[in-house]
Formats: sequence, structure tokens, C-alpha cells
Amino acid sequence: MHTLSQPAIILLSSLALITGFSCESAKKQTQDIDDDLNFSERFEYQREAKVLSAEHQVYPKDICVEASESISGEGFCFSNGMLGNVPQGELFLDHGDCDDVRTMGTNGHLPITKPDPAERYSDPSYVQEVDWLRSQIRSSGCICCHDAESGYATTFDVSLGSNWVGTISDRGIALAAGLVGKGVFVTVPAESNHNFAASGNVFVSTDPERMQAFFEREVEYRGLTDEDIELASRYYSFVPFADLVDEIPEPCPEGVGVDRENKLHWTLDGVRFINILQDNDLNPNIPPLDSPAGTLWRFEATSNAEAFTSGTLDYKAVSNDQQAQRYPRDGSQAETLVEGETYTLFVTSRMSGASRQHCTFTYPVDSP
Repeated sequence: MHTLSQPAIILLSSLALITGFSCESAKKQTQDIDDDLNFSERFEYQREAKVLSAEHQVYPKDICVEASESISGEGFCFSNGMLGNVPQGELFLDHGDCDDVRTMGTNGHLPITKPDPAERYSDPSYVQEVDWLRSQIRSSGCICCHDAESGYATTFDVSLGSNWVGTISDRGIALAAGLVGKGVFVTVPAESNHNFAASGNVFVSTDPERMQAFFEREVEYRGLTDEDIELASRYYSFVPFADLVDEIPEPCPEGVGVDRENKLHWTLDGVRFINILQDNDLNPNIPPLDSPAGTLWRFEATSNAEAFTSGTLDYKAVSNDQQAQRYPRDGSQAETLVEGETYTLFVTSRMSGASRQHCTFTYPVDSP
């Protein structure tokens, strides 16, 4: 069982962790800011009142774009979430709903640090590569938290033109280069995400080798040492959901699971998302990876509803105005549990599973 308190995950978001509060040293900074730009004033609005919900997350909806509304002139559909991408050349901000996307991320603002100038910004080939990198990231839902043009940017901001890479911390660069943090962030299979595949251990790209090579060169440019990489590795090992992909659930405490009356029981506070799965199958993760193979039933409290209370919810319940059944997806009842069989309970207060109770039980359990 893996359980963390809510405060432990307050400042987490899908990408906020890659940057930290600032870059580590002036010699490693890589950006320049225009002389006429008052950097502090530009981002002051974010520090005043731009606080995002830590409790009520909105499940990513599918959005379909008409051909007449796209840059390419072709219609497409995408998932309006942190893991969703629009096709290469399209802009997520043109079609997505960032207010919904941000509910899945941080509830506070991490400052963006002004980097020092660097001579390489006069190199056309470097600028071209940085511009390509930015265009790739702007196709992703993660841009909702990292582009001031969306109305919000935390930890780094791609809207700073060719100067933005310097706001990513050293440990973030190591993560993007694939040197640390394997398993910290998950990605949707490329075939269902407009050919955007994992690059390094945080971003996605239609050319992942090219993107990772960029960040590998950035590691060399900053002169990151083995000690720097080790520190970054230790940092990401403490991310609450870093081990979720490979986590093996332990047996549930007594009374936790589904009882003979089909009531669900758990010991975690603030539960909003619930999975019942066959034993020893894939673990749920951030939508749309929330109902992996082996899922029997997935249920959640909607964004306008209170969290569930243990012992009050029936396994096999179907949706109503305050609840949403995500699996079975057709809204039908889940299959009946078999007495004496072992199942997996996965309950969490956040879609990322950062605060969770993940364990196996033999049906039925004794009511507490």
C-alpha cells in the first residue's frame, strides 16, 4: 500500500517538477530577455491570485475540431488533458480548454527566473532548433501551464521566444535528456496521440530522437557533472507518483476492499477516484490511462461534487449527476465479483495517483 497526505502533492504538476525554482548558476544560464521587457512586472499577475484547484479536477474530454477551424485544413480530435496533443503544426491553445487542463496540475505558482544572456542566440541554427522545440511543446496540453500566452506560466515559459530554455533547471534538463527520472511521467501511445511519442523522460515529440539530442547537447553546454546527475536522480526518486507504473500492490488492511453487500471500504481521506481491477494487472494513471487492461470498474466524483466516504458507495454503481462512471464505458454495470477471488483496489484523491491506497483484497471482505 502506498499512501501520501494531500499536502505532499500540492505543488506537483505534470511538468512543474522538471524545473524547480531557478537555474543553478549564472554560467549555466542560456537566455536573454529584451531590454524593454520588465520581467518582474510581466509575471506579477501570476503571483497575486492565479491559484488553481487542488481538490476538484475535471476529467479530460475529447474535443473534435472541424477542418475549417484548423491550420492544416483537416479535421481532428484530441484529449483535452495534460497528456493530450493536437497534430504537429496545430496549437493546443487554439483548440483546448486550459482552465480544465490546469485543474489536473499545481494549485500554486512557482516563479520563473530571468536567465543571463548567451552568445549562442546569435547562431541561426541554434535558434531554429529552439523554435522547433517550442512548436512541439505548444502542441501539447502541458503548454497550459508553461506559456504566458495561455494566461498562465509556471517554472518556465515558452513565450519568451528563443530565450526560454534557460529557465529550465539543471535537473529538468537531465530529465528531458533521459538521464534521470524514468517512470516519473507517463505518455499516451503515439498511435493514439497524433504521432507524438515519449522523448527523454518528460516531453513528447513527433521526432523524439531529435528532441532528446537537443537536451543531451544542453547537458554538455551547461557542464553538468556526475554529481549533478546524481542529485537530480535523487530528487525525482521522491516524486510521489514516480513509482506508480511499476508499483506492486500489497495486501489490503483488514476490512479494506468490497464487502458482501458490495460496499467499498478504504482508509484514505478525500477519495475522488476509484478503480477495481483484476489482480496483478496494469496500474491506473493520469487520464486517458486511467482504466488499463484488467479494469473491472472505474468511478469518480465529478468536479462539482464532494469526495466519497468509505462504506457509502456500491461497487457496480452507475453514473448520476454527482458521479461519473468511466468504466465500463458504456455505462453498464460492472461484472460480478467472485467469492474467494483476489482483486486490486486503487483509490486516490488525485488523478495522478500521488496520494493513493493501492492494495489487493479477497472478495468479500468483512465490513469494518
